[in-house]
Amino acid sequence: MNSIRTQLRFPDKETVKCIFKPCKPLSNELGSLLQQDVVESLLTWSYAAPEANNLPRPAPLAVAHALAGERGPDVRLSPDPVDPSSVATFEEQHKLHLEAQQTMVVRFDPKLDQELVLVPVKVKTGQKSTAGGYWGYVVPSNLLNLAATVLHFGRLAVVFDLDETLLMAHTVDSLQARIKRVNAAK
Repeated sequence: MNSIRTQLRFPDKETVKCIFKPCKPLSNELGSLLQQDVVESLLTWSYAAPEANNLPRPAPLAVAHALAGERGPDVRLSPDPVDPSSVATFEEQHKLHLEAQQTMVVRFDPKLDQELVLVPVKVKTGQKSTAGGYWGYVVPSNLLNLAATVLHFGRLAVVFDLDETLLMAHTVDSLQARIKRVNAAK
């Protein structure tokens, strides 16, 4: 699976050169989307928890991971190191999204009812150093708020079909712990 060099337009219309690295074979639709000259992120999303609630907000990574069916990210996004101005702009945008717990949403063709959710993460680049990056999850359109609400207020039932059907309930904490275990195993 080859990396795809393209440009990403942030919702505030700043454009940077970037690299999408597939984590698994890409669908034809996602491959076509990433082959465009400019991949356009039309909006940012963050979960606005009700004010009268003192529960912690679910992390965007937990929400995207739950919606993706725990199959992990489809792509990883990083700045193109060839262009220093793109790296600086990318890092600025990444820092803002990470602090505000925001994701970027890239819409596919409306007929497909899917979107690419780009979640800001810190990526290990060495023993003790990290860099900004985004993990991209292909999820059903317009379900981010619903999934965040379910994770925020209760338990989400996830059914795994192995040799027999198992029922497992996840909270935000258990999903985040599972994501950490998966990251540690990589």
